[in-house]
Amino acid sequence: ESLQLRNPQQALSLAQRAVTVADRAGAHALVRRAQSAVCEITADIDPQAALPLAEDGEQASRAVGDMRGVARFLGCRGYALERLGKSHEAALVHENAVAAAERASDKAALADALAMRGESRHYHGRYDEAIADLNRAYALNRDLGREDGQQYALNAIANVYSDSNVAEFDKAIGYYRQLLKQNETAGHRSEVATMLFNIASANVQKGRLDEALPDFRRAMAIDLELGNPAGVAESERSIGAVLA
Repeated sequence: ESLQLRNPQQALSLAQRAVTVADRAGAHALVRRAQSAVCEITADIDPQAALPLAEDGEQASRAVGDMRGVARFLGCRGYALERLGKSHEAALVHENAVAAAERASDKAALADALAMRGESRHYHGRYDEAIADLNRAYALNRDLGREDGQQYALNAIANVYSDSNVAEFDKAIGYYRQLLKQNETAGHRSEVATMLFNIASANVQKGRLDEALPDFRRAMAIDLELGNPAGVAESERSIGAVLA
């Protein structure tokens, strides 16, 4: 799971090995947990291929009354549907994932389900409900000591505040700067570039073009170092728009 954002192919290989090892040991609950990780990582790489994994995992979990597993496989399905552009179908799946996690009384599963439902509600313009979900997700992750979960929720909260329909740009920048500092300390260069880009984008929306330009350039320099052509292209486009 810790590798999922940084090296999805390696993460997928490890998760698949975990399924095999857990199955040999007869650890059925751990098999389902590892299978849910396989599903989530596959949804990033090939969302269409993740849908049957999510369905099979949900059915297997329901068969043994494992509501935590149900919540995680529903989360995988919802994310895959979003990646396929089926946001309205995904929204209902996320509602069901939160309900399953609450029935399971599993804080980690609930935090993940709330984060995904919050992002879905943001997409559909339900801003207050999105912030409420994401704040709950953040609090649960903080209580559990899950730093990645806290950062994910904070970034999603900042994205809501940075939405032009919400226009709380200073709040968004405050959260982005908090995440920037954390990622600089941890040495996560790709995430540093993303936060710099987000800060610059929020400043553009505020009309602070002179403040935005250096952060766009810093983000582009990091993406050049990391060999991320998509990130470089996006920064170049944004720099061109600011200069114009």
